[in-house]
Amino acid sequence: MQKRNILINELGGHPVSFSTSDGIKISGLLFRRPNTKKVIIAAHGYFSNKEGMMHVVDMFPNDHVLLFDFRGHGQSSGNIISIGYHERKDIAAAVEFLKQNGIVNSLPLIGIGNSMGSATLIGSAAQDVPFDLLVLDSSFAKLEKQLDDTFTARTGLPKKPFLPIAMQLCYYMGGGIVQDVNPVQWIKQVNIPVLIIHSDIDELVPIFDAKTMYNNANKPKKLWIVSDAKHGDAWKLDYEHYKKTITNFIAHYL
Repeated sequence: MQKRNILINELGGHPVSFSTSDGIKISGLLFRRPNTKKVIIAAHGYFSNKEGMMHVVDMFPNDHVLLFDFRGHGQSSGNIISIGYHERKDIAAAVEFLKQNGIVNSLPLIGIGNSMGSATLIGSAAQDVPFDLLVLDSSFAKLEKQLDDTFTARTGLPKKPFLPIAMQLCYYMGGGIVQDVNPVQWIKQVNIPVLIIHSDIDELVPIFDAKTMYNNANKPKKLWIVSDAKHGDAWKLDYEHYKKTITNFIAHYL
């Protein structure tokens, strides 16, 4: 932890916090750079945290970057993790924080997500959060199908009768979150450039999801299939190629 804090300090990260529309306090790290040309919001995956997206800070050394913990993760408050439903409020609050502090102004706003973070970015953009471009790494297409596919592996319980019970519990606690978290439908409403990244051997979210998302996305769009990466770990295999692919896509459209 001490080494991680030293790295954050060296890169110029400053702790920040802001509140969502439903009263959740979100913890973040803001990296401000002089003469920046764009602003990046990085959204982490399920059971990860803002520090898990530090590679995004390194990818954009000359731009403002905001990392934050989703509700129920890291140092943020909240006890319910809805895997993309209520988390859209966290994204909206992050953007509002940047606006109120004069960080966005007229600069392009880019969302870079991993897994749950990618799904949440899609839902946020579909709700008119003003992103100019999205980079979506390892998103699932439908939460209901994702839970059905991975329930037994994650819990050790048989689907019957426990999966229906779990989904009803999610509905009771979060308000219909399972059926409502539907990135493949959300992406149809997104009219900005999207780069979709996925591994061909993803053990949690099948490559089929990425292809389905791509087929339903509006242009301009690009699908980059990475070989031999674990779920959400494409950046670890060949970081320089990962960085170049993303930065070239951004440069082409912004």
